[in-house]
Amino acid sequence: MSYFADAPRAQPLYRDIMVLTDHFVDRVELLCRNRQLESCAITAEDGTPAFYDPHHLSLEFASMAGRRYAERYPDLL
Repeated sequence: MSYFADAPRAQPLYRDIMVLTDHFVDRVELLCRNRQLESCAITAEDGTPAFYDPHHLSLEFASMAGRRYAERYPDLL
């Protein structure tokens, strides 16, 4: 079974991240059903791949993720 850790807040770097901001963007929660690797979105709605290289999201996928996040947390953005 492939899954992501269930509680990002319990991870060692979480406190370091929260020193910089008061909100944590859990992209796994946003893009993967039940935190299962096999269920993660890998393309934008138009079929554009999530990545073109190992380090950067495609513009289309990043825009899609941003829209999803804004819909889930409308008062934050």
